[in-house]
Amino acid sequence: MQLNLAKVATLLSGRNTLFRGAFFLLIGISLLRKLFDPDIWWHMVVGREVMRQMRIPGYEFYILPRLGELGEFHEWGFGVFYYLVEHYSGFVGMAIANAAIGCGILLCLYLAAQGKTKAEWWQPLPVIALALWVIEPRLNYRPETLLYLLLAAEIFLLENYLAHKKLAWLIPLPAFTWLLSQGHPSAIFLIGVFGIYGLQAVLSSAEKIKTAGALGIIMLAMAGSSTLNPYGFHQLWMPVDIALSSTELKSITEFLPVMQTEYAPRFMVIVAMGAIAILFARPWRLVDILLLVLFSVLAFRYARNTAFLGIVTCVPISNALGILVMRLVRTPGRNGAIAIFSILAGLAGTVATGTSKMWGVGIYDGNTPYKSTPLLKRHAAQGNILNFYHLGSYLAWELDRTVFVDGKNYGTNRAVELHDAIFRADAGWQNVIQLFNIRAIVTPVTLGFSGEIIPLLAVLESDPDWVLVGREKAALMFVRNSGQEGMVPLAKEIIWQQAIEELNDNIELYPESKAAYRSLSTAYGRIGNTAKQQYFREKYLSLSGS
Repeated sequence: MQLNLAKVATLLSGRNTLFRGAFFLLIGISLLRKLFDPDIWWHMVVGREVMRQMRIPGYEFYILPRLGELGEFHEWGFGVFYYLVEHYSGFVGMAIANAAIGCGILLCLYLAAQGKTKAEWWQPLPVIALALWVIEPRLNYRPETLLYLLLAAEIFLLENYLAHKKLAWLIPLPAFTWLLSQGHPSAIFLIGVFGIYGLQAVLSSAEKIKTAGALGIIMLAMAGSSTLNPYGFHQLWMPVDIALSSTELKSITEFLPVMQTEYAPRFMVIVAMGAIAILFARPWRLVDILLLVLFSVLAFRYARNTAFLGIVTCVPISNALGILVMRLVRTPGRNGAIAIFSILAGLAGTVATGTSKMWGVGIYDGNTPYKSTPLLKRHAAQGNILNFYHLGSYLAWELDRTVFVDGKNYGTNRAVELHDAIFRADAGWQNVIQLFNIRAIVTPVTLGFSGEIIPLLAVLESDPDWVLVGREKAALMFVRNSGQEGMVPLAKEIIWQQAIEELNDNIELYPESKAAYRSLSTAYGRIGNTAKQQYFREKYLSLSGS
């Protein structure tokens, strides 16, 4: 058996290019994703408008209550990119582009992790699988993916600089910050990581002043190039402004502390693995310690930053694994066994990624009201649309017209305030409907995170002026009853059937959601199922401790 494993090790080492290519092809396939993040649509709306005007719009142009207000579109380059991809290759091309970005991130990390120890090609695969597990939830057609890609590439260059002490490795970095500033206001992260690596380089250099001067010039070039964009210095400093704006952050779910979200297990595992790896690998590197502490704090405060940990801990974990492998390998047979284990671990992580319910290409129907668009073209041509918050981006893209609000709007702007007042059914909501000539309403029945029933739906159920004409997984559609020909009304009992479906999905994600059980009890009561009404009421009371 030992002889066979030795042959396996020789075979694997002799075909590293082939096997590496096959592995990363598999990663790319596993990262194919449906268009499930609603924000991608407003990015493409902006990209489409930039291409039409051949400049960045200076005013809000598609949010009904904000038309004509001064507008800022800091991620315009990202929108242009995906607009062009969709225009020339459709949703398939978009899925491939998103997967390619994710694959590129992991390839850069793989090369960075392998470069220092000149390890066998299979040795970093378990670490790449771990990084994939941590990063994957954020690989969802968001502009941060450009930041992740450039950060991973930066780490590859910086690791090579530390190894070879040649400034030529750092020449691309000002171009990185310039490119990122066109698509996402986060170049400050690249500059910060460079500064931490620079500190490591200075401390380990025999010519500290000379090294610090050279690296300082490169850092200034990175900062300067990042301001060469339509928004100038503001694009560089914007993350700091957002972090200091607690009011805005509280209105965005992804800025919740990580321990309150589904990212908590990923956070705890990657922090633990990173800390163990740093303690295990001697001599300790200051850069590894500082990056782990910095991004652990950022991720602990804001869940969206968890992906950073998967990127910055990849090299130290891989270095620790390399040391462990060197201690374990005593014979060719044992080397073969470790190779097989590493490959299987890498493949298992990759295959698990491909089992996501979001895997595939095209539209994800859970939050995309694609069936409502033909009805809106037919029934709302003479008026405007009131849409629930997360549905506006797709409607603006597909219908190429104004919508009431979308994911780009948060905090306390006028569109959000009016949207919230209407869907709460505050006194006078009908006046806002009349003011904006609303002829159609597209909305779910419940709030996706809390499971509360949206108050406006109970009002629409009993209001004869509003007719239910459409139902799909993402939303219901109501139109104003104006005697229009061809209108086929649906029974309004469907409102509560829809609520039950939405709440079952909610409880699957958040099984301890008290409000969801209370809402289920209400929904079953509205359709006359008293047994389930009572069951879910008791479930709600048990969770509430009543």
